[in-house]
Amino acid sequence: MHVTRLAVFCLVIYFLAVNMTSAQEKTAWPDEAECRENPPTEELVRGWCIAIDRDKGNCLACHTLNIKPWPATLPLAGNIAPPLVAMAPRFPDTEALREQIADAPAFNPNTTMPPYQKHGLLTEAEIDRILQFILSL
Repeated sequence: MHVTRLAVFCLVIYFLAVNMTSAQEKTAWPDEAECRENPPTEELVRGWCIAIDRDKGNCLACHTLNIKPWPATLPLAGNIAPPLVAMAPRFPDTEALREQIADAPAFNPNTTMPPYQKHGLLTEAEIDRILQFILSL
């Protein structure tokens, strides 16, 4: 019975990842260099820039994002962590998601996700920007 539920869940996530149009579809998303050279003023783009920054969030190392068009200079997104799709429906408690980003090992000691806030990798404001960005996916 659990295998059937897992298969249905995986199919739903795959469908959402492939077919869902992101609220963030833009003419062009900046890559990491563009984010640094010309920091954006739009809050969601600022969250994107922190998420893709290898010295900050580095979310792409592990997570898949549904961004169109994908910046050609960025590596493909990771596949070892859950995809960042349909985030608002999946995480109606935004504070719980924020805490997960801030200190994932507090919820799962076996996670490979770093405790971004606890170790000073991200500030509270940066975590809030990433949170707003991924909730828009």
